[in-house]
Amino acid sequence: SPAWRFVGQHMRWVASIERLVGVHARHAMNVSVNEPTPPYISIHMRHGDFYEQCEVPVDQCFASSVIARRVSEMQGELRIRKGIEVTHVIMTSDESDPGWWSEV
Repeated sequence: SPAWRFVGQHMRWVASIERLVGVHARHAMNVSVNEPTPPYISIHMRHGDFYEQCEVPVDQCFASSVIARRVSEMQGELRIRKGIEVTHVIMTSDESDPGWWSEV
């Protein structure tokens, strides 16, 4: 949504939530609690929310190749604009199909 590009940049979390996210992110990336959280890209695919809006077969609506391409584009943009090399990606979803997750 275009609005999130403008609104999201001004959102801030309270310190306790940021600490909690750091703990879970480091755990997901197998990073020790004593190490800083490395830069990462986080994706939440709200697969179930958009089931009925998909105009192609659902297995093509959220294709892992499309997700991978978008992640690669974001990595390139972060590298160019911010000088940040991001190699970690954390993906969450409401999807419960193990077949879908195996592609991720």
